[in-house]
Amino acid sequence: NKLSNRFKNESNEIFIIYLLSLLTICLFIPKSQTIYPLFMIISTFISCRLIEYSINISSIKGTITSFIKKLASITYEVYLIHFPVIYFIYKLKIVNSLRIVLIIVITLILSILIHKLLNSKKNYLKLFIILLIVLPGLYFIIIEKDSSKEIALLEKSLKNKEDLMLKKNKEYLNNSKEEDSKWQAMLEDMSVKEDEAVKERLKEMPIVGIGDSVFLDAVDLLYDKFPNGYFDGKVSRSLTGGLGIIRDLKDSGKLPHDVILALAINGDYSDRKNRELMDLMEDREVYWINAVGADDPSFNENFKSFAQEFPNIHIVDWEGKAKNHPEYFYADGIHPKGEGIKAYADVVYDTVYENNIKLYREEKEELIKKKQEEEKKKISFYGNDALINSYELLHKKYKTASYNTITTNNYNKIYNDIKDKIDKNVLEYKIVFIFDNEIKMTDDDYQKIIDLCKDHEIYIFNITGEKYKFDNNKVKVIDFSKEIKKHKEYMMIDNTHLSREGNIALVEKIEKNLS
Repeated sequence: NKLSNRFKNESNEIFIIYLLSLLTICLFIPKSQTIYPLFMIISTFISCRLIEYSINISSIKGTITSFIKKLASITYEVYLIHFPVIYFIYKLKIVNSLRIVLIIVITLILSILIHKLLNSKKNYLKLFIILLIVLPGLYFIIIEKDSSKEIALLEKSLKNKEDLMLKKNKEYLNNSKEEDSKWQAMLEDMSVKEDEAVKERLKEMPIVGIGDSVFLDAVDLLYDKFPNGYFDGKVSRSLTGGLGIIRDLKDSGKLPHDVILALAINGDYSDRKNRELMDLMEDREVYWINAVGADDPSFNENFKSFAQEFPNIHIVDWEGKAKNHPEYFYADGIHPKGEGIKAYADVVYDTVYENNIKLYREEKEELIKKKQEEEKKKISFYGNDALINSYELLHKKYKTASYNTITTNNYNKIYNDIKDKIDKNVLEYKIVFIFDNEIKMTDDDYQKIIDLCKDHEIYIFNITGEKYKFDNNKVKVIDFSKEIKKHKEYMMIDNTHLSREGNIALVEKIEKNLS
């Protein structure tokens, strides 16, 4: 009372300030804001002060006071009429800004008209207005289909599906964590035990070696290094002689994937025979031992040049290993002895080992690549009742997907859930949004998520008919509202939830776009 009396002369201005403050809160503080509850308290306080000041200014003359009084006289009519106006205007396919203008203008016009008619002294006009409202209302009540049972069944179905989703999601998360843990352990094991794994592989490897007398000298050591090998060495064996053995082994189905050849000492270099050799080998790994003291001094260089055409030829550089080691050889400078035989076997083994290390790493990379491809197939669905309602049908198609439901208009929950998954590096590659008109997702809401998930594919299945547009080729907006307009049976009687037919059509649309 003291405040009211103190500012009695400024009541008009204070009233307007309070009114504008309340209007500002209503227009610019959305429910998604965390400060929304605070402004509910503030708006309650402002409403109390507005009532106080409206009493104080009732005796004050002036244009603003007169306008406010006129506006106040029709507020009950506005209260009665505004919702039907909103309902019908929103059925018109026009831009939102025009909708708002039409709602305000039509509400005010109808409210003024109803106010004047009801305050008229002509009772027949009052009766006419009452009948105009009551009779169509009664008609619509009579013809309206009772949907209470259908809606009750829907609510029960949604609850059951939501419970099932929570259970399945828990299983999905547990399985994902277990799979990821096993995968990481396997990768670490492959990295730590790389040398051990390759050596074990070479012990088990079925490998064939065909060679000359120099190769024959090292056969016993080669068997120690390759226990599962088959080695055939012979004095004076040339490339021509080796080709016959290789052909016989291949024809009998006994030529393995890895072959060692030591056929460079005896005879001249032959490009034709080398090509014949590689035709027989196809995609097998060929370990070619070059020669020391070959009949043809140019053999090694010529074969090295030839081998560049074939990525599966691996030169065993016996010549390089033996360089500056005359003690490796007998007096002929060709056949190794003692340490020379050991060095010969070692260089063969090392070449096979190095190639298999490379292949092992490629296999590891291939596994990682395959895992990445599998990750790209993973899908995370986000939605409200629209997702819950279609869950059973979706789960039949996407058993390994993640399903995340938002039952209130809480954008922050969606954003924080996705951010948490990104921080933990567990966010699925494809993200699908399915929201009906009970939750409003704006362009800005989606844009924040798009910016957060820049390396992911995003699919927005638009049921509400909102116009979304994004400058990002990894974002796909699929307008399902067009299908709903063509097929009225896709919607339930509440015009919010999809019917069984609508859910089937939606899942088909999802499958078509995600495949």
